[in-house]
Amino acid sequence: MQIRSYRNLYLLLLWFGLLLVAAAGQPSLPKFAQVFPSYADLIPGWAYFKQPSQPNQAKTEVSQESKQPKSDVQILVNQERLQPFFASLHQLQQKKKSHVRVIHFGDSLIWADNVAFTIKENLQKEFGDGGRGLVTIIDSKESVLKGHSNLTKGGFDLFQIEHSSFNKEISPELGFTAKSVRPQI
Repeated sequence: MQIRSYRNLYLLLLWFGLLLVAAAGQPSLPKFAQVFPSYADLIPGWAYFKQPSQPNQAKTEVSQESKQPKSDVQILVNQERLQPFFASLHQLQQKKKSHVRVIHFGDSLIWADNVAFTIKENLQKEFGDGGRGLVTIIDSKESVLKGHSNLTKGGFDLFQIEHSSFNKEISPELGFTAKSVRPQI
C-alpha cells in the first residue's frame, strides 16, 4: 500500500511538472498550437512578476510617462463602472468639486476594516481627510473600525441579517448597511 501512494504522488508531481513545462513554452508557439494555458493564464498577475531583463544602457533622460511599466493585463473586469468615481476624484483634484463621498462594502476582510482602512488612508493622503465617515452607533464584531473607539455602550436594539440565516423575512428596520439600531424604550 505504501508503494502505491508514493507512485500516485510521483505521477502527480510528473503531471504538474509537465504542465509547467507546457505553460512555459506556450507564448513561443503559434496561436493555433497553443493548447495549454500559459503562466499568465495560470497565475493572475504573472505579467507584473515577470519583468523583461534590460541590458545596461547609458543613462538618458526619460519622461515620467515612459518610466512607468506598461502592461496589457486588465486588472478590473468592469472598469467602465468606476469611471464616474474616477471622474469625481479628478474633479476634486482640479478643485471643481468640494468633496466625494465613498462607501465601501464587501466581505469580512473589508468589514473588519483591514482593506478599507488602507484604501481610506491612501485616498486621504491624495485628496485630503473628509472625516471618519460612516460609523455604526454601536459596535459589533462585523463593524469594528481601526482607529475608532465607540463609547456607546448598550441601550439599543440591534436589527441585522444574522450570518447563520439568510432565509429571514424582509425587515423594514434594516438600513442600507444590512443592519440598524433603535433606542430601547
